[in-house]
Amino acid sequence: MKLQYFPEQILELTQLQVLNLSGNHITNFPYRFFMLRFLTELYLRNDFLEFLPAQVCTLVQLEVLDLANNFIRTLPYSSGHLTRLRWLNLQNNQITNLPSSLADMNGLCYLNLEANELKIFPEEVSQLSRLRVLHLNSNNLRALPESFKLLNHLRILYLKDNKLRVLPDWFASFHCLAYLSMENNDLVCFPGEISKLTSLEVLILSGNSIRELPDSIKELVNLKELFLGRNKIRKLPPSITKLEKLQVLYLQEN
Repeated sequence: MKLQYFPEQILELTQLQVLNLSGNHITNFPYRFFMLRFLTELYLRNDFLEFLPAQVCTLVQLEVLDLANNFIRTLPYSSGHLTRLRWLNLQNNQITNLPSSLADMNGLCYLNLEANELKIFPEEVSQLSRLRVLHLNSNNLRALPESFKLLNHLRILYLKDNKLRVLPDWFASFHCLAYLSMENNDLVCFPGEISKLTSLEVLILSGNSIRELPDSIKELVNLKELFLGRNKIRKLPPSITKLEKLQVLYLQEN
């Protein structure tokens, strides 16, 4: 059996800091939800939610909000009140756009938008100056807009299962990036911009149509793991021997 209604008794637990209601069927939340004023973590995965209840946006102390595996199409403008939020998971919803108030979540470090319906990158995300981890796997992205370059402080970036053919020139400025996944896109060439990412430790380019690696790959001096399986590579450049920290190399099905 699943919970159909929010248990009102929870509102009496005024010192509550973590609440997990995942895997239920609660779609309505009481007006007095704001009484849980010490709540810092809220988990609502797999709850059949079609929208983020406005009552959640009154929990101004929230730092962690997990809304994965629901049917949410966007966030309410009032979600911008969650200015203390550090970790937001919207994976596997039906997000097509985000409100401009998202920029008010200026403490956000982790954002997961994997498996949504983003045909265009939401420019509001570019305003999140403290963002370090961004998941954009399994959307329909064909390009990264100019505003994306404001996120050059990212450490981890997931772009798997999109429709990207190239990377823009300014991507070379992502000097903090340590992990980049572009598996299963439409790359036909190794993006030269990647060779400028000297902090990169893990690079995943499997499942594209890359035919050769540039000599400049030697500039990835901190690379430890390189995944190039399921491409069309016929030979490796001599300069790959300069990757002295490389520990893992995948070349299957080339």
